[in-house]
Amino acid sequence: MSNHGSSTLIEENMSGHLFTVSAAIVGVCMTVIGILRVVITIDNILMVLL
Repeated sequence: MSNHGSSTLIEENMSGHLFTVSAAIVGVCMTVIGILRVVITIDNILMVLL
């Protein structure tokens, strides 16, 4: 019976870590996408000006 309790605790602990890591990965991806959009926009502006 105690094995089932510790297994559930490990699963809950693991799911908490996975949720945290996945949120961090989404944040990094959104940051990279935003930076790329800024670079592309600046490049387009420079092409129009030149």
